[in-house]
Amino acid sequence: MEPRNLLKLSAKMKAQGINDFALLVSPTELIDLIRDPAFIDASSYGSNKSIKEGEIGSIFGIRIFSNTKVTGNRIIVISRDLQIDSEEKEFNPSRRYNSFVY
Repeated sequence: MEPRNLLKLSAKMKAQGINDFALLVSPTELIDLIRDPAFIDASSYGSNKSIKEGEIGSIFGIRIFSNTKVTGNRIIVISRDLQIDSEEKEFNPSRRYNSFVY
């Protein structure tokens, strides 16, 4: 995913009042994110920011996690503020989810 698309996604989420969310990405997508100059490795956070279990890093303030069960160029958005609807196939800002595939 291109960085400008992450910024658009972030703006869309925040416009819906969802400020605390993270991305679960495929290993392939992770490689692309790590190469981006805006990516911050979790090991360089310092003591000011806690690292969640499995957190790889962040980009534009969005925490990044990776898992081999996520395939291709899929990105799953996860948040406590979302409510799940397993029938929904794409993000609909009028609904709430626990996660959705972007």
